Amino acid sequence: MPCCFDAVWNEDTNDWHLLLEDLTDSHFTLTYWPMPTTRPQSEAIVAARARFHAALWDDPRLGTSIGAWLEPHDPQIRRFAEEFARFADRVGDRLPVERRAVYERLVEEGHRLNARYHTHTAT
Repeated sequence: MPCCFDAVWNEDTNDWHLLLEDLTDSHFTLTYWPMPTTRPQSEAIVAARARFHAALWDDPRLGTSIGAWLEPHDPQIRRFAEEFARFADRVGDRLPVERRAVYERLVEEGHRLNARYHTHTAT
């Protein structure tokens, strides 16, 4: 994650700027479109993302000072379902039945999963 040295946004003009650390010496473009990454590069990307997610898992700042929880009936679940259906159609039988079932269950339970982070208080 690059260090942020300065970040400014002017609400009146919508002008903004970010001054971030130069990562040229430690980061690079893995490949150029349309060439895919190599398997070791892909595995490193997935491992880094997993470490990031694990570090924030159940962090009390989530939904307060880091991001916001989706409302239980946010249309994102429907959009995800539509995107997944297109993806599944495109890859056909190359998507294992067990994997397809996991995503279908996620779609089915999406609204309930979104609701679990919302507290409801009586007024």
